[in-house]
Amino acid sequence: MDHCPDFPATMMDVARGGNVYAHAGLDMGCVPGRRRRPWLWAASRASGDRGEVEFAGVVTKLPESGLVGDWKVNDVTVHVTDATTIDQSDGAVAIGSRVAVKGTRAGENTVNASRIEVQHPPAGGVELMGFVLKLPEGGLVGDWKVNDVTVHVTGDTTIDQTHGAVAVGALVKVRGARADDRSVNATRIEVVPTPGQRGEMVGVVRALPEGGLVGDWTVNATTVHVTNQTEIDQERGKVVVGAIVRVKGERQTDGSLNATEIEVIVSPARGSLVKFYGVVKALPRVMVKSAVKATLAGSLVGDWQVGDVVVHVSADTEIDEEHGAVAVGSLVEVSGARRPDGSVDARRIEVKMPRPSQEIPVAFPGVIDKLPESGLIGEWVVSGRKVQVTADTEIDQEHGAAAVGAYVQVKGILGTDGVVKARGIEVKGKPEVGTGVYVRFRGVVDAVTKPQDGKYDVRVRVSETDFRVVHIGPRTRVDTEHGALEVGKVVEVKGVRQADASVDALSIEVSEVNATP
Repeated sequence: MDHCPDFPATMMDVARGGNVYAHAGLDMGCVPGRRRRPWLWAASRASGDRGEVEFAGVVTKLPESGLVGDWKVNDVTVHVTDATTIDQSDGAVAIGSRVAVKGTRAGENTVNASRIEVQHPPAGGVELMGFVLKLPEGGLVGDWKVNDVTVHVTGDTTIDQTHGAVAVGALVKVRGARADDRSVNATRIEVVPTPGQRGEMVGVVRALPEGGLVGDWTVNATTVHVTNQTEIDQERGKVVVGAIVRVKGERQTDGSLNATEIEVIVSPARGSLVKFYGVVKALPRVMVKSAVKATLAGSLVGDWQVGDVVVHVSADTEIDEEHGAVAVGSLVEVSGARRPDGSVDARRIEVKMPRPSQEIPVAFPGVIDKLPESGLIGEWVVSGRKVQVTADTEIDQEHGAAAVGAYVQVKGILGTDGVVKARGIEVKGKPEVGTGVYVRFRGVVDAVTKPQDGKYDVRVRVSETDFRVVHIGPRTRVDTEHGALEVGKVVEVKGVRQADASVDALSIEVSEVNATP
């Protein structure tokens, strides 16, 4: 079997099951020891058919003097000019360096580079962590002592002081090349949190202790020490390998974390997370009215019917009755995890509108579950809610035909019988095969493409093995209240699934916590 390198984490790996949007037609060569994957992507979705390409590979040839001229990256000739941006933050360019290249196709196996980023230094590159014991006088350029290693720092060395200032006693991570005398020529130095300092990270659970949760976990590449005093929140799903979790605790000298709190964000063991609106059609027989955010204690525990969905309510389900009491006919929002049989284990239920005593205006999004047998006039079912469509209802099909599975926005009047008399319906998603289905999910941003004409793609990791490509456009609502939309951010995506399993985003919201490598 042939073997080639995977995409680097910062590149747009849009492969799903071995397929990509478009191949650029270049033979990228092979590096032993890794499985073959398509790893050159023509960025046609983000920027149109302009021959723009992104790929990663190993530098096999450089110009005789300097970096301007023709490089060889695997078997591809890369033209580098003074206008090419070369990012050497993670290591100097050298034969054997692994790099990511962006540019335009200039011919067969030839690329004009606009940007080159060093992903890994060549074999022989080193990475060490230790305490700063000595610094140069009058600045940071010169020779440092990190543990017992001499580290040569130049004006080209990237120094990251995000987590604290460089000083004697600071804990740092050093990347660079080992010299013949065992010293290190540093390309990058990063100040890391000191022992006992509060740390916080988001990542994928890759290993758990045998026989329980107490012991050492591996989250991404970090060892997390869990004790009986660690608070573990499994409200959104069980702790299993592949779950995405948020960890809070104290950073140790070896980079590990003594966990005080762990929260499950997404768990493959829980099933897909869902949120939907619907009218309560049936409730358990025994029912006791409760206050805002009811503590159930058995009052509403049991199976509800919301729209056409069976909703399992437990004593752990939070019920918010601030806007009205739970009753048959109430409009509610349900958040939970879908079971294989289509029912939902409710995590939270919020009453959005009490059972109406008179007709009131409403507006809500949803997916068309059912249409009249002939034409569009008659009774629709949208996300479990009955919608009456008449000849006076304005139906906007600019973005797709009204069909079962299409995502729509409904405006109308809610009657006392719970039926919505539609004034207007706007189709948001095309009802093609496998498309038009409204989806909502959380995950960690793994890659972001360069915007072109207000459009770009974001790759979101929702579990250890599952990635989703999210298309952002001018109509997408991007909420950056808690930080920029960038690699490492936790996001919540709402949108419409497409035939290739990618998602056209209606909104993407950045969470307040970053993921940690």
